[in-house]
Amino acid sequence: MMKKKQLSPEEVERQKSRFKDWQKTNPSKTFIPASDRAQCAYMKVTTLPKVLRSIENNQYPITVDAGIAAPEVRLREGDPVYMAAYDEIQRLEAFHALAHQEPLLAALRSLFGEEVLVHPRNIARVEDSGWEQDFYMTCFHNIRRDSGAVRAGLGDLPVDELYLQGDPKRMTTVVRQVSRPCLGFKILAAGRLCANRASMDRAFQFAYANIKKTDGVIVGMFPILTDEIGEDAAMARKYA
Repeated sequence: MMKKKQLSPEEVERQKSRFKDWQKTNPSKTFIPASDRAQCAYMKVTTLPKVLRSIENNQYPITVDAGIAAPEVRLREGDPVYMAAYDEIQRLEAFHALAHQEPLLAALRSLFGEEVLVHPRNIARVEDSGWEQDFYMTCFHNIRRDSGAVRAGLGDLPVDELYLQGDPKRMTTVVRQVSRPCLGFKILAAGRLCANRASMDRAFQFAYANIKKTDGVIVGMFPILTDEIGEDAAMARKYA
């Protein structure tokens, strides 16, 4: 066990004074320390000369558990373990609600001095505000619905992500309204429209028929059983 190193009152005051310096050079911003105790004395003893010396002399090796460091053990999107963890995270209401937490939004508003908009469904508001965006990522399905609104509409909550048939139409309506390029994703409803070729054809046809000529789509592929790369490219050429 290591005894925690305590900062002296003088060091604490020096740390606080940095916020005052930043405030002077950025008068339009407000700097809010997360905590007066959020100080790491050990990080302060790490300097660039020490880092350089440790690299040059191969000092201070870090030993990682073999199960973690094994290069042959790699999780990729599509692997069963990866997808199981992904599905569990996506089912967490708290995960989707995090971006809407008012303390987080307030901190970001204070940091950037602008209104903070959550999720691509608000791209029309971003466009009207004149933000300097190069392009928009536009999800064809809104999977971050407020649980209260879902319960009020359905009388219950879904076990999995909720994909509605009308979502692509609502998203592409906004896509056509904005001037900047949009990259649509989840056009196949995260695999839910991949039951047969006809369903996939309809999804690709709808996507390209309802976006601008300057837009594009992003489609996930897992080319293990079939040549999904070739199939998707053929549908893109057919309907673009």
